[in-house]
Amino acid sequence: MTIITFTRANETACTLQGQPVYPQLWKDGDIIIGGVFSFHSSWEIRQLTYSDTPTLLKCVSLNYRDFQYVQSMLFAVEEINNSSTLLPGVSLGYKIYDTCGSMAMAVRVTMALANGHENTASNGPCTKQAYVQTILGDTTSSACMAMAKTIGPFKLPMISHYATCECLSDKTKYPSFLRTITSDYYQSRALAELVRHFGWTWVGAIRTDDDYGNNGMATFTKVAEQMGICLEYSLPFFRTYPEDKIIRIIEHIKSSTSRVIVGFLVHWDLEVLLHKFVEYNITGYQWVGTEGWISDSVIASMDKHHILRGAVGLAIPKTQVTGLKEFILDIKPLKSSGSAIFTELWEALFQCKYSTKNDSVFTTPCTGKEELSQMQNTFTDMSLMPIFSNVYKGVYAVAHTLHDLLGCKEKCASKRQLDPLTFLTHLRKVHFKTKDGEEVYFDENGEVVAKYEVINWQPSKKKHDDFVTVGLYDASLPAKERLALNMDAIVWANNVTKVPVFVCSESCPPGNRKAVKKGKPVCCYDCIPCTDGEISNATDEINRNTDILSGIKLGYKIYNDCGSTDILRAVMTLVNGLDQPETGANCTKPPTVQAIIGHSGSTPTMSFAKIVGRFHIPVISHFATCACLSNRKEYPSFFRTIPSDYYQSRALAQLVKHFGWMWVGALSNKNDYGINGITTFIKAANEEGVCIEYSEAFESTSPYHEIVRIVNIIRTSTSRVIMAFMSHREIKILVDELYRQNITGLQWIGSDAWITDDSLADIQGHTLLIGSIGFAVRNAQIPGLGPFLQKVKPSQWPNSIFFKDFWEHVFDCSLTPGDTRKRCNGSENLKNVQNSFTDLTDLRCLCPHAVIAVPQALGKLCRKENLSAVMTVYYAHQERSVTPQILLIASNALLHSGQIQEEMPASQKKLNSCHMMK
Repeated sequence: MTIITFTRANETACTLQGQPVYPQLWKDGDIIIGGVFSFHSSWEIRQLTYSDTPTLLKCVSLNYRDFQYVQSMLFAVEEINNSSTLLPGVSLGYKIYDTCGSMAMAVRVTMALANGHENTASNGPCTKQAYVQTILGDTTSSACMAMAKTIGPFKLPMISHYATCECLSDKTKYPSFLRTITSDYYQSRALAELVRHFGWTWVGAIRTDDDYGNNGMATFTKVAEQMGICLEYSLPFFRTYPEDKIIRIIEHIKSSTSRVIVGFLVHWDLEVLLHKFVEYNITGYQWVGTEGWISDSVIASMDKHHILRGAVGLAIPKTQVTGLKEFILDIKPLKSSGSAIFTELWEALFQCKYSTKNDSVFTTPCTGKEELSQMQNTFTDMSLMPIFSNVYKGVYAVAHTLHDLLGCKEKCASKRQLDPLTFLTHLRKVHFKTKDGEEVYFDENGEVVAKYEVINWQPSKKKHDDFVTVGLYDASLPAKERLALNMDAIVWANNVTKVPVFVCSESCPPGNRKAVKKGKPVCCYDCIPCTDGEISNATDEINRNTDILSGIKLGYKIYNDCGSTDILRAVMTLVNGLDQPETGANCTKPPTVQAIIGHSGSTPTMSFAKIVGRFHIPVISHFATCACLSNRKEYPSFFRTIPSDYYQSRALAQLVKHFGWMWVGALSNKNDYGINGITTFIKAANEEGVCIEYSEAFESTSPYHEIVRIVNIIRTSTSRVIMAFMSHREIKILVDELYRQNITGLQWIGSDAWITDDSLADIQGHTLLIGSIGFAVRNAQIPGLGPFLQKVKPSQWPNSIFFKDFWEHVFDCSLTPGDTRKRCNGSENLKNVQNSFTDLTDLRCLCPHAVIAVPQALGKLCRKENLSAVMTVYYAHQERSVTPQILLIASNALLHSGQIQEEMPASQKKLNSCHMMK
């Protein structure tokens, strides 16, 4: 490291701090490239006295892999120097250092490459040009972070072949860092997509405890949770952990119930971990792996590799560099570049010793004629050719950038080294093809396009399992097309040929709802039967009002559809009743309800309104707006107290035209509400002369890559107005992703399903919606509703599981004796509660109107037919029943007399003018 000192004459002087460090390999040239690799993976522990200057690290444990990376760099340099078309007349040299796997050493040698290693002082200013043009390396993310942060302020470029941490994409911290390998930003997401594709929602995870593992796993966890995947555990691991800490990790895994392990690990850590798995007999797990180990033949050759059999994971795509294999195996060029490191490598490879006076008589002497072709070890293994290629491409990126900047044609106009900033600026824009046809370029973050092969470990007659490619992942493709898998070709753990099921809880059967288990993630639940539901203020008000139904009392049965297809079962139960019919009894008894109120959604309403319509049972919805429900042939008994989207869609088109916006995008829910609404809008917009750039649909349950695909369409589109015909749930998901990608400046047009939803103000990216404009149903006031809601108690519905869950959720307590949670007794006061249940500022759904329409029709029939006996909405107890068909006729009579409406009144069809979000 160079420091600046001040002389008595107030002049600056440059002095090298500490002992100089020298490269292990070097070659002179017109322009020098630096290299930082771990020739050794560790160092001897030193006893520091703190009274003497520490000596340099003594490196141990040769790392054959990094020798292969270095050979790849030397191969590229030699090719370029022998080329007559690339950098003609300019020779590249190199200075390559060993970090010993130490971050401190990595920073030290990086500074040596930046400043030079001469142990001299200079009375001149410390503003000399960088010693090297660029630095290649290091292999690990943590080392690269330390190095890149050090040289970043000087704009000295650095190109890594294997550092994948997403954190290195931060150009504010690492402005001069580039890499020829994909960021874990994509790998973490691809892994989550892979796990979800297999339907696994209950998994464990273990990661290398460094920047690579911790950052990668953090992204995977976040994306996995968004996709509905639950992690039972996420454990850090490092090969140097003390024994007791490793045992705790092993015990944690053994006691878990998940059978999938996502391993975000480097191969060194996995090797140590596998020894422990064998020691504690932990087998039968389905592994999911990263590029850090999934295609590592050393691990696959271990006698413990059976533990990983059936593993699936992501690997860098296979590639070929003509002549590189032969060059790597010919290590003689190393001898001319650095005899000391060459000697150490040769002795380690052949387990021999060059003769010295102190040699033991039992040491096999080296002759220098040993043949690598007879060896099988890590150095001769070419399974990491894609990584060797990354080093090769990094050198060529430097050469092509120099070729352009030095004005090279038949000869280069200059041979001088360029200033770092100029070189870095042009390096980011370099674009070329290798001799084997591979295209190389960097994106705005100095990274390459994300592409992976999906690898499966399958049994083989060889010493190790085969790495079989069973799929591809290409992040440059549309979201739906990124992951391509041959499922039939995969062999799973335990030699299973069908996709195994890994969930915490099986799906609940129809008629049941999910109740999350205490202390467990949402994927772990019990299935509890859906029960009769809840309260209705409208019926109580009607029963107290003698002017509407004198002498007649309304009752109700309310069902929770559990958000599933069980809605049809609930509806048929309302129609037929719960009683078991007598054997041989006639199935022509009257329905057990007079009318059905609900559902909120258009799609479920369509499903049951078509069925009950044949029995002439009125269905009155308060929030199902799809224009399709106006078809009287398909839905003859359907009514609603909210406007049809037939009007809203056309009104929205006129609104867009009114503002002069002729180029817009369109988004919708992927259901009947969204598809029908946006289709009508597009048709009306076209009639108004408004052009639609794109139209996309999705659901809140759509896969994450589908959301990203739509956001990419928005980002690349030229229209800045978005018509969003969707619910608040989809808006939240969409805005979250837009906010994450910093896509702003959009003008939103909203449908009634979200434009007044207060919950949107609480999301992180709510500022993106400021200025939104759209239509809303007119607000309503329901006198007495507030006090009624505040008075409800569990004792009013002692058998309702639904209300019990509601009460425990609101007050964060338990009504169940013996539960370890805080106890509650049911007398808690809702007056002090502020949530969506007690919030009455927005009553646009007009649900009471649907209820009141029923007694209005019944009252008309009672007055006409002098029915004075007490009856209920769901049972007619007098001798002469009011059938649903009679009620339907009465409702239609009210409809035609103007007392109630099949659609909303004209004033409300206008949707109460515009509503703007502020």
